[in-house]
Amino acid sequence: MSNPLYAVWLQQCIGYNCHKLKEMHEFFGSAEEIYSASSYERRESGFFTPNQIKRFSSYTLEDACVIIDKCDKLGYGILSIEDDDYPNRLYEISNPPCVLYVSGKMPDVDNTLTIGVVGTRTATSEGIRNSFTFGRDLSMCGAIVVSGGALGVDCASHRGVLQNDGVTICVLGCGINYNYLSENAQMRRLITNKGAVISEYPPDYPPSNYTFPQRNRIISGLSNGVLVIEAGIKSGSLITARLALEQNRDVFSVPGSLINARAQGTNALIKQGAITVTSYKDIVEEYSQRYELTIEHESSIADESEVSDVPVSGRKTMPKNKRKRNENRTVLPNINFGARQNNIQTNIIPKCPDGASEEAKAVFDVLGENPLYIDEIADKLNMPPQKIMASLTELEIFGAAEGVSGGRYIRK
Repeated sequence: MSNPLYAVWLQQCIGYNCHKLKEMHEFFGSAEEIYSASSYERRESGFFTPNQIKRFSSYTLEDACVIIDKCDKLGYGILSIEDDDYPNRLYEISNPPCVLYVSGKMPDVDNTLTIGVVGTRTATSEGIRNSFTFGRDLSMCGAIVVSGGALGVDCASHRGVLQNDGVTICVLGCGINYNYLSENAQMRRLITNKGAVISEYPPDYPPSNYTFPQRNRIISGLSNGVLVIEAGIKSGSLITARLALEQNRDVFSVPGSLINARAQGTNALIKQGAITVTSYKDIVEEYSQRYELTIEHESSIADESEVSDVPVSGRKTMPKNKRKRNENRTVLPNINFGARQNNIQTNIIPKCPDGASEEAKAVFDVLGENPLYIDEIADKLNMPPQKIMASLTELEIFGAAEGVSGGRYIRK
């Protein structure tokens, strides 16, 4: 890696996700040349906004040194767009990051099949198992898996790779040293053994509403194709899919149940032309002529016990050791006491699980033993059917609701 001083300085001056970065470099020659240019030359080039020109005056090399010193202390590498080992595939996109901060070793994505895996943070049990399975199977073929380290689909796909001792890249929407999702801290440490945790943001940079959409372009930019597993209609994962198409990347989608609100986005992608996949083979066969891959291996969907501790937004997970202690407990048979049971008076009031959203709690209160259609619940709560579907899926994850025949639901 070359001296990153001027690249760090430039990134802090022009900001992140700059669409004119490559043009600036081609015009001036390097970040150091931009630093050496006069204020008049910068203004006349036409590349810089008034705010960026102000930053050139206020942000100094000493400020950039603070970031570099922090990276040295933490053991992070700094990969600038001017480095020879900066990924060519990422450089190809219209707005590549000027600098990448790297914990671990950046894998050779240019010469290895690389697949981005994205999806909802509130994934169903099925979505988690699918994500883990695809991550594991793709890595067994020799592919690199890129994801965002978030709860749900991201985390499950990373863990699938780690189980196979494979290579994965975690692209964060904050600084690597920022205390983001402490429950995934161990996972990120394991990733750095063979892969990398990366970010375009300095070590302690906090996450925000715009940093995650910005980092999505890096996930797709590093990848040959992007696999979407469980995504709602308004999911941020669909932003990644759109970016992938803009970057001329393939988009793969796992079909989901018609009544699963978290699959509405993935199903919509399929209708719009995304490649439907139900196995790792559907993906790797697309690239078998370009890369050396181990395509044939036996695969089975991850067992529930393998993913029981994968954190999902809105759902509490039970530690594996606790589950094992309860495995041998005696379970009473479901005996039908008939009329006698109906005469027993109880004071037990059904309670919505802790951690459920307010919408899910409202739906839970409406449900009972008599099955209700989604439209009936929507009328009772004056709530859009889409929100009812999402809430029912959430309650199903908690084991508090159950779908019965005819698309109706009861309290479980």
